[in-house]
Order: sequence, then C-alpha cells, then structure tokens
Amino acid sequence: MSGQIARFPTRADCVLGEILAARAAETPERVYAVFDDGDEWSFKEAAERCWAAAHGLIGLGLRQHEPVLAWLPNGKEALTVWYGAAVAGLVYIPLNTGWKGRLLQEAINLTRAHVIVAHAGLVERLAGLEFEHLQQLVVVGDAEVQAPASLRVSRWGEVGDGRAPTAPAPPEPVEPWDDQMVMFTSGTTGASKAVRRPHVLYLKMAQATFDNVG
Repeated sequence: MSGQIARFPTRADCVLGEILAARAAETPERVYAVFDDGDEWSFKEAAERCWAAAHGLIGLGLRQHEPVLAWLPNGKEALTVWYGAAVAGLVYIPLNTGWKGRLLQEAINLTRAHVIVAHAGLVERLAGLEFEHLQQLVVVGDAEVQAPASLRVSRWGEVGDGRAPTAPAPPEPVEPWDDQMVMFTSGTTGASKAVRRPHVLYLKMAQATFDNVG
C-alpha cells in the first residue's frame, strides 16, 4: 500500500458550472462548441449563453435541486438547457426524442417535473397524455404548436435564449455529489429505468475514458 489517502473530488474538479466559469475565465476565446450550421462558440460565449439559460430556468420558478425535462434533438438548445440547469443547481432530465404514448407519459410522470423544454416538432405527441405534475411547457422553435390545455406555454426565445454576463448564484453551493442529471436507460430488458447521476460521476467517466484510450 502506498499510504496515500484518497482525496474526494472538489467542486472545482467536477461541478459543471464551476468548470464552465473557470474555462471561460482562463481561455475565453478558445473554441468550445461547433454546430451543424457552422456556428462556433468560444468558452466565453458558451458560458454566457448557458448563464442566460440558467437565469431563464430560475425565472420559471424552478428551485435548486428540482428537475427540468428536456425533450430536444442535439444542438444549441440541448447544450444550453443542460449546462444552464447545472449552473442553476437543477437536475437535467433528457427524454428520448423517439418516445411517444404511454412510454412518454410514464417517464414524464416518474420524474415529477413541473417544467418541460421541448422542440416544437415534438409537442403534438403530448396530446392526450395525462400529467400528474407537469405544469409548464417551454417551446423551442418558432413553429405553431397545439399544446395540451393543462400546460402553460412559453417560448425558449423569451425564457432562456441570449447571453448573460454572469451566472446566477444558487442558494447553496452545488456539490460534487448533487445530482446533475437523471438519465433513462435504454430499456432493453424492460421499461427504461431513471438513473441518478451526480456531478462527480462525469469526472470519473472522463478519467476512465482517458485512462483507457489515452
């Protein structure tokens, strides 16, 4: 035995909001994200867009540790809602864009989320579903939608789009062991399971990847 005592990762090591802010400060002009339409976001722009998303999600009435559903294809909004939720200390829950019917309804109700951010092209699948907790729909995209009458509807462009110079400060520090995400399994042996994934898990996953592939 080496005699060394294992050190639990700190917030600076693995809390997504802290890492994003640190990179934006250290290398603001370095390219962080490249999108299908050719747009490139530097660390600074990515941080400012995710900070705006965080402010917007809090403005919907979401409180620290509460879940927010994201039903979105890969792209800019998926990134900003994910990171914005992490910055705000919320729990990001992505939903499979192929889901519909009973599978979709059961997943939404299981999370007990009050808010869903969904792409306009998916909203029609919410028709006829029964929601136990869901109250608000935030639509990504400009297309007209027919939303269930039980949901308040707003547009992402009015809620969390744009840029903010600073991040909101959660009431309590976001800790490494706080849930960053709840991820549904593939469901190959039955119904999809909702798995809690704390911030520190993503550090360990990245370390294992580098250890194995260099």
